Parts: sequence; structure tokens; C-alpha cells
Amino acid sequence: MRVGTFTGYEYPANKSNSNSSKNILENQNVQIVSSATKLTMPNSTLMKVSFAGITTAPDTLSPEKHLIRLEDMYGRDLKKCPNDTQIPEKWGGVTLRDIKQEANLSGKNLIRFDFVKKGKTNLLGINLSNSLLCYAILDGVKISDKDNKADLSGAILSNAKLNGAELIKANLCKANLNDTELIGAKLNGANLNEANINWADLTKAELKDANLIKAWLYGAKLNNANLNEAKMNRACLSEAKLNGAMLYKVKLNDAKLNRAELRVANLNRAKLIKTDLIEAELIGANLIGAEFKGANLSKAKLIEADLNGANFENAWLLGTNFTDSKNINAAKFNGAYYNSKTKFPEEFNPKEYGMIFVPNDRERENESYEQFEKLRKTVK
Repeated sequence: MRVGTFTGYEYPANKSNSNSSKNILENQNVQIVSSATKLTMPNSTLMKVSFAGITTAPDTLSPEKHLIRLEDMYGRDLKKCPNDTQIPEKWGGVTLRDIKQEANLSGKNLIRFDFVKKGKTNLLGINLSNSLLCYAILDGVKISDKDNKADLSGAILSNAKLNGAELIKANLCKANLNDTELIGAKLNGANLNEANINWADLTKAELKDANLIKAWLYGAKLNNANLNEAKMNRACLSEAKLNGAMLYKVKLNDAKLNRAELRVANLNRAKLIKTDLIEAELIGANLIGAEFKGANLSKAKLIEADLNGANFENAWLLGTNFTDSKNINAAKFNGAYYNSKTKFPEEFNPKEYGMIFVPNDRERENESYEQFEKLRKTVK
């Protein structure tokens, strides 16, 4: 597994120094023994390497003099630490006494650090921006509140455990939360603008009024989460699970929700203008007063959904399933496009609502919204 530049390390005496650009370290124990020599190995590959025996420079030295440079090893675009690599809790000069109120841990390495086990359950006022926290244990830890807004912007929290953690109004702009556990976490009012939250578990998380604009939540679990009044314009939620989620007045304009699950979700008065909802499941969802102007709901399932006051004007509804939907007569469909595969309740006549029929030879059910826009001009 290639993990970036590996530099600033010294090996035991029987290891020779080399500057090869194609080094492979396999089944080795790396240990700092002195500061006399250094081994630089750009773009090295690590395989089952143990770092358990590494010791850092004394705490009296400044961080830049530490022999271990984790940022060189993994690079700024850190994704996952290899499972077969053991990394110590204490690395890069961070000690337990460093973790105190108003401490500046910006850019520090806290990979795999177990804050709960170490009794560090209150991190209010600590600066963790750009810190390395992947695989860290932070379950139930109080990190941010309305009076002490934590700065975790750019932090790497992939695969960390933050179940039940308090991150109210925290700044997580551009943070990496891929595969992170955030079950029941409190993120009300948090700034997650452009954050990477792919495949994360946010089941029952509190995200009311959170900023998730341009955030990546591909495949994320948000079942029964509270996203009321959250700002999620242009966010990617493809294949995300939002079953039973509360999305009252949420803003999802220009967002990606293709193949997302929103069963029994509450989208009352939600804004989904020009949103991609291809093959989304909205079975039994509350869509009262929701805005779907220009949205693409082709092949989406709106079975038993409540459409009272919903607006589907100019939306694409090719192959959409409205079977047993409620209050469909109270919804707006002027200028919406449908085809022979679109399923409506028996009593519903789409032409009476100003809908436009797309003949079979013009069906483009799996194309993007931009392509649909070009097709729109050809339909009379």
C-alpha cells in the first residue's frame, strides 16, 4: 500500500542508508535509536511494518526537531492507515499533558488516540484544525458547544469514533470524516461546508441548521437523523440512507440524491429545486409543500407519499412511480415530463395538470439533468 513519502527515520545499525525511490518495507520493526543518521525513502511502500517501538525526541525539543514526521509519511491527503500497520498513540510530541483547555493542537498527530480511555472527555476550547485524528476514539467527548466553538477545519477524522460526541457549532469545514462513526452525535449548527463524509454513520445524529453545502455524503447513513433546516445545496448524497430522517425546510437545491433511500422521511416544505433524485426511494415520505421544480425524479418511487401542495413544475418524471400516493390532486405538475412508464393513481389524469408526454422514441431515463435540458427543447 503506497502511503506517500517516508522520511526522517533512522534504522538499527544493520540497516544501510539508501535514497532509493522504490523502497519496500515488509515485516520490519522500525525504531529510532539516535539522531546521528537519517534514512530518507521517498514514495516508499509499507507492508506489515510495526512502528510500536518508535520513540520520539524528548518533549523539551521543539516539534520541528522531532525525528518522526508523520505528515511526510502519509501526506496531506491522508485517507486510511493500513490495518496491518501499528501506530502508537503518542507520536509527534503530543502527550497527555498537552491536551488541556485552550491548547493548540493544530496539525498534530493523534492517530488512534483513545481520548475516552485516557480520561480526556472534555476538549472544549482546544484547537484541532488540520489535526490527524483518524481511528481516534472520541465517543461521548465534548468537543464544541455554543460558547466554545471548536475549530476542526481541515482535520482528518476518517474512521474515528465520535458516537454521541458533542460538536455543536463546530467548524468542520473541509474536514475528512470518511467512514467515521457519528451515531447520535450532536452537530447542530456545525459548519461542514465541503466536508468529506462519505460512508460515515450518522444514524440518529443531530444536524439541525447545519451547513452541509457542497459536502460529500456518498453512501452515508443518516437514518432517523435530524436535518431540519439544514443547508445542503449542491451536496452529494448519492446512495445515502435517510430513512425516517427529519428534513423539514432543508435546502437541497442542485444536490445529488440519486438512488438515495428516503423512506418515511419528513421533507415538509423542503427545497429540492433542480435536484437529481433518479431512482430515489421516497416511499411513504412526507412531501407536503416540498419544491421539486426542474428536479429529475425519473424512476423514483413515491409510493404512498403525501404530495399535498408539492411542486413538480418542469420536473422530469420518466418512469416515476406515484402508486397510492396521497393528495396528488393537490400537487402542481405544470410543465412536468412523463412517459408511458410513469405510474399514477387510477383517478389521476396528467394532461389535466399541464404535464407533457414524452414519446417512447424520446425517452432518456438514465441521462443527466443537463441532457434532459437539451431534450426539453425538442418536446412540444
